[in-house]
Amino acid sequence: MPKGVCKKLETIRKHFFWGSSLKDLKVNRKKLHLLAWEKICNPKSKGGLGLVSIQNTNFSLLGKWVFNWFKDRDKDWNKWLRTKYSACPSGGIEDLKLNNKSSELIKSLALIIKTSSLGEHLKMDKFRWEVNNGREVLFWEDSWLEEGPLKEKIKRLYLLSKIKFVSVGVFLDLWDCYNKEGEVFWNRGLRCWEKSLVKQLNNVIIHTHLNDKRDVVIWKGGKTVYTAKEGVELLNAPQVWEIVLIATMWTLWLSRNNRIFSGSKVNVGETVKLRKLRSQEWALARNLILEDAVIWWESNPIGVITRSQAVLEEKLLKCDYELICFSDGAWKEGNRGTFRSGIGGVIKSREGSTKLYFSGPSAATSAFEAEFRAFEELMLLVKKVYGKDLSIMCYTDCLNLVHTLKTVKEERVSNQFSDTKALDFFLEANISVTKVDRSFLQEADYWAKQGSFRASLLVKKF
Repeated sequence: MPKGVCKKLETIRKHFFWGSSLKDLKVNRKKLHLLAWEKICNPKSKGGLGLVSIQNTNFSLLGKWVFNWFKDRDKDWNKWLRTKYSACPSGGIEDLKLNNKSSELIKSLALIIKTSSLGEHLKMDKFRWEVNNGREVLFWEDSWLEEGPLKEKIKRLYLLSKIKFVSVGVFLDLWDCYNKEGEVFWNRGLRCWEKSLVKQLNNVIIHTHLNDKRDVVIWKGGKTVYTAKEGVELLNAPQVWEIVLIATMWTLWLSRNNRIFSGSKVNVGETVKLRKLRSQEWALARNLILEDAVIWWESNPIGVITRSQAVLEEKLLKCDYELICFSDGAWKEGNRGTFRSGIGGVIKSREGSTKLYFSGPSAATSAFEAEFRAFEELMLLVKKVYGKDLSIMCYTDCLNLVHTLKTVKEERVSNQFSDTKALDFFLEANISVTKVDRSFLQEADYWAKQGSFRASLLVKKF
């Protein structure tokens, strides 16, 4: 939607909200606007009314097209656009070769990725594939392993490979039929050290198991499936330059007041230093940066924020526990007292590799019960697969669950657990439970929501 149209629609909304009368889309009788429209459009948690601006709605809906660009690669419209704009099958919209004659929609999508705060969450490295039947995922070029695309993980073999831009299923079939070091796969004979890379590649293939389900693209920018609502939340999230701007205006306003009412002189150097200090402290208060990254704040605030987020995620895994577990419950109330509930979770090693995930339905009658059932199922699976000799760290986004489990540990009894085996294991094993932000539970959240549509529990071990 063009900016002019967005602005006009927003103006109509403002006047309607404040009771102004319009005639032929022009203000006939204007009422006083008591609050800035940007504040009204803030979420309720930030003091607004939860209205969504037209521009943010437009951006978030365009973001859905970016998600579909990766998700629907097998569709005719996708193939046609990739051919028209010379995009490789695994490339993102940011790689398209555009000119003045390009489609306005495509140019808008490329502009969002390059200029808007939402674009950082929609770039190609924010998407990962889950391999099921292996028909849609490209073996070398797509990111379907935890470490990223194979063309980057084993770059030497990719440069030598004859078979590029083929699906995982096709490559695995060829791998089973021909000599793995022969001329079918490679442009020349392999050297001794390159043959060791073939063994590494073969190890990846051995641990790849296909099934009859369709391959699924997973979004790593927020929840595992991008929605317009998630896009709006990201656009409303605090931005570093927003903090810097507010800190600058506040510092200048205070300096102006001191000059007028106290007669004090304005020291430019001190004012600039105060502005930087306030920006830094406010960013710390919003958990946008880590304390040990403060020294880089003045020169590279965006880098500090990006690095801080990566460090926080890394710290969740780099702990003294042998198993790192994430559990989540999904619960949604429907019409006439009906509800849908699911549970999901992921178990990882300290190195970050996924060892197991589960997803299934639940009969929970509340959001908290769904969270508890997910944790209970996690306990049963850990006991069955790994035993009680390992130390376990469990992450959840439900503070109530953390408090409840702490009470269970202290009192050594609970009527919350429906299975006594799970309760006994929780009390006997070395288990810690910690609350984290929901952004760290993307995979568990995805499997919980998928579980609400399943008929039975799905458990997949790697």
